[in-house]
Amino acid sequence: MALSDQDFGLLQRTVDVILERIAELHLSYAVETDFRPLVAYLKANKAYLINPTFDPERSDLSSDAFWIRIFDEDGRTVGSHAQRLFHSDDFIGLFESGRIWYPDGRYQLAPGQEPWRITRPPHFIAGTVAYAGCLFVDPAYRKRGLAVYLPYLSRGLAFRNYDIDFFTCLTLRQLAETPIPSQSYGYRHIHPMIDGFLPISGHNEQAVHICYLTREETVEQFRALSTSPLLTQPAEPPQIAILRTA
Repeated sequence: MALSDQDFGLLQRTVDVILERIAELHLSYAVETDFRPLVAYLKANKAYLINPTFDPERSDLSSDAFWIRIFDEDGRTVGSHAQRLFHSDDFIGLFESGRIWYPDGRYQLAPGQEPWRITRPPHFIAGTVAYAGCLFVDPAYRKRGLAVYLPYLSRGLAFRNYDIDFFTCLTLRQLAETPIPSQSYGYRHIHPMIDGFLPISGHNEQAVHICYLTREETVEQFRALSTSPLLTQPAEPPQIAILRTA
């Protein structure tokens, strides 16, 4: 269902405000569909192992995927955040099969790597689902709000351009058990979902959480943002929020 004219206008104004805040930091943005520079940026900064979902060497990113590049006055990339859309009748099934990370779901676990086990969240997530990842901010630009702006900006652009039913991401347990996913990133639902080897981190993990918003909650969120101090007085999440989101 398309956004009403009023909600579309409000969404666009919110995106414009975020872009103004980024410009006040003497930074610019670009929406990119070539994921090779994103992988190079993350590797150069030793951010974390590259999420296979956003690695063009391991996933087909030729459609319905983009990332936001934040760059300084010299053109140097200083921030990133990605969104990939899945059209699925059972989004959690992609995790159960492994196809969220690998197109054919095939992955040979090494000795010591535990098979992943999935606990389904309360909502049945299906339809057009946006899956976010690769949030990283250069250390020189942290504590300026970028780690708050980027999730809302990429969500706003995705919602403006696609008919999305759910917005999702994964977080490790140590981040999920803080207020950051709800208060800084705006997710309404945060549930433990994955135990076992996580291809994103390269380790066996416990209680990797899925965070998500329904379509209706996303509309409500952007309505609330129009009067929220979040965009004018953001609280930058601590380092773990930048380094350990998936």
